[in-house]
Amino acid sequence: MRASKLVCFVALAFPAIALAQFKDENLLQKLPLGYKIAMQTRNGNTATTQMVPEGESINGWTETIAVNVFLGQKTATVEQFQQFSLGRWASGCPGVVGANEIRPISKGTDNGYPYAIWSLSCKRPTGTGPSEFAWFKAIKGNDSFYVIQRSSRVEPPTEQAAQWVRYLEKLSVCDTRLADRACPSLDDVGK
Repeated sequence: MRASKLVCFVALAFPAIALAQFKDENLLQKLPLGYKIAMQTRNGNTATTQMVPEGESINGWTETIAVNVFLGQKTATVEQFQQFSLGRWASGCPGVVGANEIRPISKGTDNGYPYAIWSLSCKRPTGTGPSEFAWFKAIKGNDSFYVIQRSSRVEPPTEQAAQWVRYLEKLSVCDTRLADRACPSLDDVGK
């Protein structure tokens, strides 16, 4: 088995996947064991990275982790993004009971940044399209806005869902310019 990798998303320069020196504001995220980066794109001020289990593809995944960094977005709140995600989710899952309900998990501040974690689901009747169960974490940075979504096509068992929430809880933003929000030293990364 290989050790997990650190994926460092730098808000001012589209995702750096190398452990260079941290600079400015960063989203710190470990690539889970057994996952690979399947896609990275930048469209205007939105940088997106999508990860899937090894052996799966961007077009045929059973689980996925998507990271969207809205570069320069300083005004949106985590509550506003929750409502935005709910609107998009409900429109993509019309007529499915429960698709229009945010299930809050936690919210507060982490390393001085406001965040929220919640889940949404779209459990479709058999033969009407793929179901999706997702857990989100939104973090409002000073330079950018970060959204991490962990999704599955099959409703995970309770313990697996709890593991996904613990994974999201560990994600954080740091800033080399702010002593009270400092980034870890590269020697401490992955510990």
